[in-house]
Parts: sequence; structure tokens; C-alpha cells
Amino acid sequence: MRYPIDPTADYWLSSSCGRVELKVPGKLILDLAGPGPVDDAADYWVSNLDWSGIDDAALMEDLRACGADWDYGDADLNRARFLWVFSGYIYRSEVPDEYRADD
Repeated sequence: MRYPIDPTADYWLSSSCGRVELKVPGKLILDLAGPGPVDDAADYWVSNLDWSGIDDAALMEDLRACGADWDYGDADLNRARFLWVFSGYIYRSEVPDEYRADD
């Protein structure tokens, strides 16, 4: 069973090591964590989010900690992977509201 994600609410994506956090709209989670190819959606979100507070080296290390054997040389691809991997955690969570960014 999948629990509802509010597309109009904001959520915190957080890496498993906790060094990288990014506030994202629920629509992003729904765009990236559902079934089927998500490359176009990932490209869109990478281009339209504010990455200025994100340390790319920490992001890369946190992705490595997930155990994936990727080439980590492309910053935008790493950002897309971060969005894809960690939005999936929220999408599959039994308590997605715990990730909500209530202002």
C-alpha cells in the first residue's frame, strides 16, 4: 500500500547520512518515484531547484554510501540521482508526512 503524498506540500529530502537536505514540492516526489522512466522529470527538477546550499562533494559521498556503483563525475546527474533515490524513500514510506516541511 502506498500512502498519499500531497503534491502541493513541501517535503524534506534527506540523504541517509544526513549531510544533504533539500526542500522539494510533493509533485517532485510523485514525478520521480512512480513507475516508468523519469529521466525527463529528473532533468526538469534538477534545472528548477535551488542547489546553492548543497555541497556537491557531500551529495556524491552520500550517494556512494547507498552502495551504487556509478560514475560520479557529472554534478547534474548526481543531483538527479539524489532526487530519484531519496524521493523514493518518501514515496514508499508508511509515514510520508514525517518528511513534510511545515513552515
